[in-house]
Amino acid sequence: MATRTSVEEFVRIFQDSATRQDAAERLGVAYGSVVSREKNLRKKGVNLKVMPRKERSNGLDVDALNKMIDELGDF
Repeated sequence: MATRTSVEEFVRIFQDSATRQDAAERLGVAYGSVVSREKNLRKKGVNLKVMPRKERSNGLDVDALNKMIDELGDF
């Protein structure tokens, strides 16, 4: 069974990481675990550095879909 990282070690690694994903990999946990722990520590008043948000991809190629619609024409 894995042991939980101490708060001090989490903060040290978080502050030394460029991204939350980097912190997660260094801690050996899921991305969501880092986000959750970060949120809880912030709520308690811990002044963690602000990291850029993870880019979200909706997986849609809008241009390709619109081109397909144009090619299909009206029904």
